[in-house]
Amino acid sequence: MQAENKTQAPYTISYNGKTYIHIPETTNFYNANNPQEKPLGLYTLLKKLSPQTYRAMKLKYTLPQELTLIGAASRMRVVRAVQLHYITPPITDYITEIITPALQYLTDTAENARKIQTQYNAARWAVRCLCGENIEGCEIDNLAAALFNYCGIAPDYEKHKMQGTSIHRITPASEDITIEIGNPHTLQARFNAGISEIDTLINCDISNQKATNPALYQKAAMRIFYTYKNWFLSVSEKYHVAVRAAYWNYIAEKLDVLQTAQRPEIPEIIEPENMLPPQKIYLPYADFIKTEISPAQLKQRQANAYNALHKASLRKAKRLPLDKNFFTAKQLKEVGLEGTSLQSTLKPEYDILRFISRGKYEFSPAFWEKVQQ
Repeated sequence: MQAENKTQAPYTISYNGKTYIHIPETTNFYNANNPQEKPLGLYTLLKKLSPQTYRAMKLKYTLPQELTLIGAASRMRVVRAVQLHYITPPITDYITEIITPALQYLTDTAENARKIQTQYNAARWAVRCLCGENIEGCEIDNLAAALFNYCGIAPDYEKHKMQGTSIHRITPASEDITIEIGNPHTLQARFNAGISEIDTLINCDISNQKATNPALYQKAAMRIFYTYKNWFLSVSEKYHVAVRAAYWNYIAEKLDVLQTAQRPEIPEIIEPENMLPPQKIYLPYADFIKTEISPAQLKQRQANAYNALHKASLRKAKRLPLDKNFFTAKQLKEVGLEGTSLQSTLKPEYDILRFISRGKYEFSPAFWEKVQQ
């Protein structure tokens, strides 16, 4: 994230004849047409700019207990994926000309916008995961901005304490979300990757005769620390603060000894005692929604669920050997038919996959015919 340039003109949002100007080092905007009006936070401003669209597609959520295995930022990622599963918000001129630029500014440039950054980045992550193969690069930001506007914030359930520290991956699929907790590396390895990024950025700035920016280096290192090798990390706020301080101290020492070309000793960080053990959890999208629906709505959702399951299963099945309709659990797992996905295909009403004996399966004749087409 780049720091705000104190000499640049303030960021403005102009819509429906009104102009709102960003107040540096905050997430607030003031009304240029009426400076006496109380400054508005971003969410209040979005509601005022377009009350007919802001949170127009909001959902009512419930908290699956398993979500307490991970921290607030990852909970937001999960909820954004849930939103995108149920809703496809429209990308209008209002989104592309007003909302996307504002969110990009607050995410990439503005200081002290951490919560908004996390919310928007969670939406971008969900769009890349669920729509990445079918969407242009620039449209990822626009669809994420539309999700942000139409659905509002994603709850982080911060009042619910984490069960422990976790290194984890989140994988949204057509029917559910998988949360995999593992120990693929140490926290020291993650920390060291951030140190390498600091070294690279400082050396690059010095080589290009640019001013050094300790805050930028620290933020870049923290970003790597939390997303290293596509594994997310959830730690306590106390641990988060300690790691930030360790990076900051390293940066200060690095800049002090730059003239002698020495590298400071890399700090050692302590592994938390509450690391969660490896485990894998499958959470159907419906587990996140708290709402009563009519029989007609339920029937439509069931049809939508079947269509999504059928399409996803067909895509996976086509990657299997097609010489005979007989497969082991290992073969199915290799193409992604495992866990909830596998259990769903075995439901009699779907008639996609049939259980033969322990660890052995076959597809229904009708489905197998489509696989071979």
